[in-house]
Amino acid sequence: MTTGPPSSRTETRTPMKVLVELCSFENITHEFAYTVDVSAHGARVLTKNPWQSNQHLTVRSVQGNLYSQARVTYCQSVDGRCFAIGLELRQPTADWTEPQKHSVTGVRLTPGSRTATDSAIRTSGRFWLAAI
Repeated sequence: MTTGPPSSRTETRTPMKVLVELCSFENITHEFAYTVDVSAHGARVLTKNPWQSNQHLTVRSVQGNLYSQARVTYCQSVDGRCFAIGLELRQPTADWTEPQKHSVTGVRLTPGSRTATDSAIRTSGRFWLAAI
């Protein structure tokens, strides 16, 4: 862990609470967390667990269209209860505030499920299988 965020930023961050999904295949880590503030190429996120500096992961907004590979720039303990991590986004697919373009009503989306009636649905740059 490093001591904290860099002292100077190249982009202005906007305070915004967005539920995101963080996934890392480097050490099989998965977590849902909220952003504190965001910019076009980064975010500060509060997590339950510590993340390693320079760890690579994917970040996806649960309600919106944002999906990106990312790198953890710092991780610091917050009041001994949670951790604040800085994320550097690599080629995000959308803006934080862009509404979700894909919606399916009456279909339960589950990653990786297979039944005879499964159909592939592409959302946020990832393939999900819909059990109908």
